[in-house]
Amino acid sequence: MTTKLIACEVMRRELEALSARHKFDCSFVSMDFHLYPQKLHRELQRLLDESIDYEQVLLSFGLCGGAAKGLHAAHCPLIIPRVHDCLALLLGSRQRLAQLQQEEKGTFYLTDGWLLTERNILADHKRHCERHGEQKAKRLLTRMFDSYTRVLFVHTGNRPEDNSLAESKRIAELIGLQHQEAEGSIAYLQALLQGPWPEEDFLRIPQGGVVQEDDFFTGSLLPACRRTAQAI
Repeated sequence: MTTKLIACEVMRRELEALSARHKFDCSFVSMDFHLYPQKLHRELQRLLDESIDYEQVLLSFGLCGGAAKGLHAAHCPLIIPRVHDCLALLLGSRQRLAQLQQEEKGTFYLTDGWLLTERNILADHKRHCERHGEQKAKRLLTRMFDSYTRVLFVHTGNRPEDNSLAESKRIAELIGLQHQEAEGSIAYLQALLQGPWPEEDFLRIPQGGVVQEDDFFTGSLLPACRRTAQAI
């Protein structure tokens, strides 16, 4: 079966290592699109529309701020992880993410792939310092992260990670937060590439189908308030 993989560049190193075992054509989407969900939606739809020679498309994204809502699988079936963003994919499961969020709600997550992208906190802070001066840039940074209590660097198995880990520690120091580390997992990504895509963890959109936002809020994935409302 000919398969197309469309993924965020944040997961590029992990997915390239995994997809080397498979015969996938890969397209990686710039992290810059995440700042604008509508633009991300249009880019994903463009890539889907161009995927006319494949029997299926694997989309290594989540709902991503609503960007996946309304995507149309025009030419072939579409497989999407049933997640809200890439954190669960890089941690190995939604359950692991939920556990970390329960431990500390004010967590800012970083990974090697995120820090390798062009736009990150250190680069943005440097630009703000050049434009507005160091004191104003520092105040802006403090306001942006005033609801966070820690920076958590997630190890996803990339080697080497030394530079990214050092940057993560510098970011924590810059914004005055504690720095911690956690082990991630490629298990969810591996399941995306290999199948068989159980309904609990994946959306399977048939050819001609459209991704609905409620597809990401099914059963145990519903927030507590929505589960209660449905029960009533």
